[in-house]
Amino acid sequence: IAVELNGAIGGGQLSVSAALNEGGSSLNAKVDLAAEKIAAESLNKFLLLPENYFSGEIERLAVVGAGAIDSPRTWSGTMSLQVSDAHVPAVNFDKCAVEISAGQERATLQSADIVQNENEFHLNGTIDLPATVEDFGRTPASIEIAGKAPDLEKLTAGVPVGLTGSVQFKGKIDIVDANVQATLAVTGDAVGFSDGIVDNLNATLRLSKKIARADAQRPWFADLRTAMEFTLTGIRYRDYIVDSVNGSMNGTDDILGLDAVTLRRNQNELSVRGRYQLPENIGNASSQPVQLDIALDAPETGDFWVANSPNKISGPLQMTGHIERKQGIVDGQVLLSGSNLKMRDLVVQRLSAQSSIANSVIHLDECSATLNTTDYVNA
Repeated sequence: IAVELNGAIGGGQLSVSAALNEGGSSLNAKVDLAAEKIAAESLNKFLLLPENYFSGEIERLAVVGAGAIDSPRTWSGTMSLQVSDAHVPAVNFDKCAVEISAGQERATLQSADIVQNENEFHLNGTIDLPATVEDFGRTPASIEIAGKAPDLEKLTAGVPVGLTGSVQFKGKIDIVDANVQATLAVTGDAVGFSDGIVDNLNATLRLSKKIARADAQRPWFADLRTAMEFTLTGIRYRDYIVDSVNGSMNGTDDILGLDAVTLRRNQNELSVRGRYQLPENIGNASSQPVQLDIALDAPETGDFWVANSPNKISGPLQMTGHIERKQGIVDGQVLLSGSNLKMRDLVVQRLSAQSSIANSVIHLDECSATLNTTDYVNA
């Protein structure tokens, strides 16, 4: 079977020639496609996408390839793509260029470059083509990722959580013996968000996972291993100030552990530990089992607020808490103690409270507050 098509679409030119023929038990294909100066929005209806979902201009697309359809190892050819002024929901970029070649049982991503003003994203790497389509993602591969975003405000325009500042990132993905290993390092400066800013950000993520065949029925988190370390410094949010946040997380299969997150402001320290069970269905993420242990040791609580904040609470305060959720039911307890606590015109000389949570209901088990020599509260 041979097909040839030449025509005009979206203000540009498109030509396609394809041929299919039987080769033993396989179906061999040859494809030659060329497109120039095509308005991308004209393709939405052909791809069954909403109107105006994809816009921009496909300056050039050239695909030449041959091989047995069901045997990627036999594929050979090249692909070149150049797109400008592209827009998809929440993502806009000025230029995109991709160059791919395949042959001798290997595919090479020579380059994939996305540019948005000063923001840049780059990809390159290789993958050994598998004998069958089902083994894609399991054969040896190596991909490098790098990018910089000096203008986060433009990059995140249209996203509900808009950011400002700059970030840089670099990573690598390797597949060996059907096991994928990935690393990603991110640094950021003056990263701003709604009502807040982080002066410096550093994070490292490591991930590994045994890749099953596409037809295997396994949860997405099976054989997943994750580790992450992060440090944030110079944090300000509304009236609150934090000097630094340091933390690490580790995950095995469906259990994600929060080893330690420590928040510091001068001599004050808040630490959080816990774990979370990943869902098979991402839609159930908000109802999954979770466990948290919290400890606050604050010799001067007022350090957490800016000096002129009307909501500032000053004085020494200590707190410990354990909270867990199972099958949608929350249980736990919180202990609180402090002395010489001040907020506006209110002074509490001594405070002690104990609260418990049972079946998602909060109970005040004990509370004692002394305001002065004559005024106090016991409950």
